Amino acid sequence: MNSSRTSKKSLSREDVLSFFRMIAGNEVIIIPHEITDHDAYAASMLLKTILEKHFVNKYKVTLLVSSISNELKEFLERIGIQYGTEIDLDLPSFNDYTVILVDITAPQRFTNPKIVEIINNAKRILAIDHHIAENENVHTLFLSRTSTTEVVLEIAHVLDLLNELLKDKLLVNLSIAAILTDTSMLYYADEYTFQTLSLLVPRGEYKVVYTILKGAKKGVSERMARLKGVKRALILKVDDKIIAVTKVGSYEGSVASALISLGANIAIVVSEKREKGKKYYRISGRSSGFDLSKIFLQLNKYEGFVGGGHRTAAGLIVDADKVKDASQLIKMIIDKLLEELSEK
Repeated sequence: MNSSRTSKKSLSREDVLSFFRMIAGNEVIIIPHEITDHDAYAASMLLKTILEKHFVNKYKVTLLVSSISNELKEFLERIGIQYGTEIDLDLPSFNDYTVILVDITAPQRFTNPKIVEIINNAKRILAIDHHIAENENVHTLFLSRTSTTEVVLEIAHVLDLLNELLKDKLLVNLSIAAILTDTSMLYYADEYTFQTLSLLVPRGEYKVVYTILKGAKKGVSERMARLKGVKRALILKVDDKIIAVTKVGSYEGSVASALISLGANIAIVVSEKREKGKKYYRISGRSSGFDLSKIFLQLNKYEGFVGGGHRTAAGLIVDADKVKDASQLIKMIIDKLLEELSEK
């Protein structure tokens, strides 16, 4: 199975039905990317509802979320959605199922052992995303949009389920939040974004969602990580571009966003992690226009490197055994950035 390579402007009914025909087994397990954000969560919730309505009683549909971002956790609490912060490790075993990844196409980027085990034992792995996939072993339903939520809403549209989904105000509010956060509060919005919002806003609570997102308070530990990240940052200037690179213990995505808000054009934040005794590095990248996903995908050619993401927000997981230390890893990333910028 090859990943989609064509940037389509819309989905046809056959596109969607062909994708769903790839489902194998009696169950469908939906898995968004780790440290799930607003977009991955909303898209997953929408997809679960679509599958349950389109395949009434045909498949058992389960949504597995290993962890969520602090921003999403606070948002869910504010709009009244109960959510446990970690996956239930005592879930019943799955035997005959298909995994559908949401807002991610690379199974190798998962680090939670339970999730990895579930993915590895699946009869088939599918994915839905809004940027071009680079994984040849995952059949991906791709549509060029500013968020995966918009892709899933179009799936609902072509299946004539959209109006039914829009009756659920919580789903609508989740979708609005997903679009706002993935477009940096509409800074990166396009014509399709506004078309989708024109359907959501009359049925949701746009002002409430917007106010919650703008007024979200960061905890002390996150604020400390941001300040430490800024203090330790290595600053490079390449022509009119400013690159900020730093290392923190946690909240790497938030730290990267903070560096962008302070004026960096590109922010790279490295964090050392350990899972079940295995050490790895998680790298978060943010940019104000530069295509970071291209850089992170290029790094996939190195053994133990698994990266990808969006144009302005990308991520990378690196096996610590494959690099000497964090300094060597940072140098590799900077060299790739400088190489790409020199070609502009």
